[in-house]
Amino acid sequence: MKIAHAADTHLGYAGFGLGALVEDPRRPGITVRQRQLDIHDGFVSAVDAAINAQAEIFLHSGDLFDSARPPAFAVDLAMSQFRRLTDAGIPVVVVEGNHSYPRDPALGHAFQILGHLPNVYVAYDAPRTFALAGMKIHAYPHKAVSRGAWPSPGEVKGGVNILLAHGVADGQLFFRGDRPAPELAIGAVANDFMYVALGHYHRHVQVPQTGNAFYAGASAMVTWGDFRTGHRFSISLVDSLADQTVVAIELPTRVMRAYGIDDASGLSRRDVLTFLAEQEHQMPARDANCRVSVEGLEDLVRRELNVREIEEIFQGAAAMQVSLRSREQRWEAVQAGLAEGGQLANRFAQLVGQLDAEPAFRSDVMTLGESFLELADEQLSDIDSEEVER
Repeated sequence: MKIAHAADTHLGYAGFGLGALVEDPRRPGITVRQRQLDIHDGFVSAVDAAINAQAEIFLHSGDLFDSARPPAFAVDLAMSQFRRLTDAGIPVVVVEGNHSYPRDPALGHAFQILGHLPNVYVAYDAPRTFALAGMKIHAYPHKAVSRGAWPSPGEVKGGVNILLAHGVADGQLFFRGDRPAPELAIGAVANDFMYVALGHYHRHVQVPQTGNAFYAGASAMVTWGDFRTGHRFSISLVDSLADQTVVAIELPTRVMRAYGIDDASGLSRRDVLTFLAEQEHQMPARDANCRVSVEGLEDLVRRELNVREIEEIFQGAAAMQVSLRSREQRWEAVQAGLAEGGQLANRFAQLVGQLDAEPAFRSDVMTLGESFLELADEQLSDIDSEEVER
């Protein structure tokens, strides 16, 4: 018995931040963010992998769509890909995730539409049990679990049973996402099932203290919280229920690359841009999802740096996240600096030293500034003397 297990495809998510705009090949003339196209391509790749592996059933453990009101093109994509699976003789079971349930039940549920497809079985609002391919799929949707629905230990007996759910396994912080999801008592019931198919955490991983509970992971990078250099997204393939043999099938998802400076203290704006440009030259950003992080910048340099300048260096990236952080200064450090000679003249010299300019220009600024500081000091001394005389 081969089971393909996918999750967290988040169809319809458009992404945000810096990203390339491309034409959607499925909708000629329509321009979308590359991130959105990647998410949709990841779902198609997950279906490809299930068909190529000759799976006998396809399980999707939540967050098929990114929202409870998915756009029509996202619903169309889901329906067309499920039709590919069922045409290949692979029935589909989908459970509701925390992104997919509507807050207003009067508006209906997108899964109601999917449920009209032959051999596509959906679980939303209430738990459902589906008898398919010689097994029983016990599906617990987000809304039902949030209201306390969950199998009791020892409740499920006899036959081949699979648990399908979306949430945080045993409340472990490791499995929490960017939006709240219910805690699932996996350890208490895992032994009652041949396999536990989970969704919510975006990486393929086995739940600790179990031999059969797995998160399938996302099929593409959804948010920047999923960013890990060198990571490849995947679906799970249960190759043998009897032996509990579970493998991750990697998908052809976009490469992720990280750039930056851990400690930029003492560097000028020009130094930072030159350093980043050299990194991009050594490891081209073209067509990659890129994260650029610069830490410890001097305050003046941080104000001078423009995100657009960094964007130009990595202009070939498919999507980019930029983080620029100033060096933290605690009050104790400021006091120590003043005690060690933090006079106005010394502070002015430090600021001039941080200017992104030629040495000759910095020297002229320093000379001119010193003369004004001396004049200001004389005038302040005269005022102090007058006040003493009074």
